[in-house]
Amino acid sequence: RNDQDKALAAAEAFKARHPKNWLAHLLAGRVRLARGELSPARRQFETALALRADAPAALAGLAEVDLLEGKPEHAVRRYEASLQRQPDEQSYLALAEFRRRTSDHTEDATDVLRQGAAALGKSAVLHVALVRRLVELQEFQEAITLARKFADANAGEPAALDALVDAQLGAGQLDEAVRTLERISLLDAASPRPWQRVAGAQMARRDPDGAIATLKRAQ
Repeated sequence: RNDQDKALAAAEAFKARHPKNWLAHLLAGRVRLARGELSPARRQFETALALRADAPAALAGLAEVDLLEGKPEHAVRRYEASLQRQPDEQSYLALAEFRRRTSDHTEDATDVLRQGAAALGKSAVLHVALVRRLVELQEFQEAITLARKFADANAGEPAALDALVDAQLGAGQLDEAVRTLERISLLDAASPRPWQRVAGAQMARRDPDGAIATLKRAQ
């Protein structure tokens, strides 16, 4: 508690020096939230958002307060209103995670990521998050199709290819996964990681000689 008191004193001092700085109110809100002081935390997060509307961290803080007060639907509506005003990657990710934690329906979080990927069509972050969510749900074929389409349309986006490998391995498509990893290695020839994953895939298909040869290429 003594550490929390010190943190609160520091946050309040910073806020007193910089009353128009949204980060100062965000910091004070986080400290208040950690202390379980929900009403003061809410006021600080609301002030942070009033000073800077595009502050996903303050939006997330308000969502935590809503959740602790037993009002998760308020957080969802606030996220949705913010995304209507200004779609952004971090708010889509935060809403998807919030839905994953609070909804009884597994498709709710997935739907948020689908909406984000559609709204921000060039966002590798949201497309990869959606692919990994589909892999988590064992929807491997859809994940493969999405990752491959995005990578092909965006000059072999490495993060999408990496997620594609996870989907292919999950689906048991070891040969395809090896080919994708070889494609990644051409994009980042200096990194040994793709070759290490190729070797792991080769070991999974009981090809130790191939794995050894691949690891030698990574040296």
